[in-house]
Parts: sequence; C-alpha cells; structure tokens
Amino acid sequence: MKTKINISTILTTLAIAGAVVFSSCKKNETPASGTYNMYLTDAPACYQQVNVNITGAEIYCQSGGWMPLTVKTGVYNLLNFSNGKDTLLATNLVSPGAVTQIRLLLGSKGNSVMLNNELYPLLLSGSMQQELTVSTSTNVQAGYGTTNVIVDFDAGRSITAVGNNTYTLNPVLRVSDVSCSGCINGSISPSSTQYMITAVASTDTLGTYSSFVSGGFAVQNLKSGTYNVTVWAQKPYTITGVQVTSGHTTSIGTITLE
Repeated sequence: MKTKINISTILTTLAIAGAVVFSSCKKNETPASGTYNMYLTDAPACYQQVNVNITGAEIYCQSGGWMPLTVKTGVYNLLNFSNGKDTLLATNLVSPGAVTQIRLLLGSKGNSVMLNNELYPLLLSGSMQQELTVSTSTNVQAGYGTTNVIVDFDAGRSITAVGNNTYTLNPVLRVSDVSCSGCINGSISPSSTQYMITAVASTDTLGTYSSFVSGGFAVQNLKSGTYNVTVWAQKPYTITGVQVTSGHTTSIGTITLE
C-alpha cells in the first residue's frame, strides 16, 4: 500500500521548526562586546620625575564583576603625560553595561621621585603592591563600540614629604569618560616661571602647572560648564566665563603677565 506524502504539510512543519530554532537562538544570543580603553595622564607637579610602577588594571562591570584589562606594565614617569598628553595604559573587550569602579595595581619596586637632580625612593603603604580603587560612572555600549576613559594621576597631590629625604605615595586619582569631559588650554608669557593654573566652576575644580619651557598648559577632564581660570602669579590673573563643552578643547590663547 502506498502512502501519499503531503508536500505542503512537510514544508509548513519545517518552516515552524525553523522559526522556533531561530527564536531560541535570538533569546540565547550574547550581546556583542565593547572595547574599554584606559588612558593615563597627570597634572604637572613640582618634581623633575614621578616614577610609578603599574602592574595591573581592572574594572568592575555590573554585568560580570571584576574584569582584568590587558595592561602595558612597567614604570611610568607620570610627568611625561601632562598638559594634554596621555598614553594608552590598558584595554580589553568587555560585556555591555555599566562600569562603576576601576582599580590600578602598583608594584612595590621602581617607584621614585626626582628633586634637584636627586632620585629618592617613593614608598607605598602596602608591603608588596597597592590597590587603588576609584568610583566611576561609564557605560560600555553593545555592538563592538569603544569606551575611552582617562585616569588623571595627580602627582602633585599624591606625594608627601615625611622628612629625611623620604617620600610616600598616597595616590589621588580622577577618572573621566573622554566623551563626557572637555579641556581648557593656553600659554603664559613669560615662560621662565612655572605657574599654577586653576579652573573653577560651581561643581568642578581642577588645576595644573604651566611648562617651564613653553609656558603651555592644559586643564583636562572638565565637566561641561562655565569656568573661571586663574593664573596664580605674584599678582593673580583671572579670566571669567570660559565655556567648556564635552569632547572639545577650549583655547584661551596666550596670557601675558605683568
């Protein structure tokens, strides 16, 4: 006895099965990762060198906890990355979502400061390494997007002289999403003296020092807003109403001091 095959029924069944499988795959599909880049910069300080041994970096993702980044480990002279300069410190592919903390790991050896052409050890509070954890608020987008954050390692506020040519490191860090922060730059004439420059708004205050050589300066990682910029010379000089926009640099040109 021959059985009659209903082709239309078979095709309908296959179509339904395919739809079920496709739907199942869609539900179990993992969102595409995003790239997280961590850059290092520093506010200038009254030292010739500030050398810090960075051994690791991690971020805390709400979607998966602590995640290590691929780090360019080594001893960094922080003063090489000031007044608008930075360097890529760490990177990795991470799951989409909020990043709420970052952590730097410092080695116990290789940390030093140079003052008056003399190099002195820079002591850490930990015996082997020090974990520096800072809160942040950044978001990694799905679809292989890139999130760039910059870690401002404020050397001037991080070092304490405790006597007998002994210096300790108590790091002060500030983390900013590059896309959500701006910069003010300019130069000071004459440039023979290193001046402190501050940028002050109602909710944000940052400072830097001008270059001995060029007189140039850059105050980075500022939130959008209106700032008063002051050069702390013997007679302080202030420019009011300087507008800062996220993702942009505002130049105030050359400031000539009397």
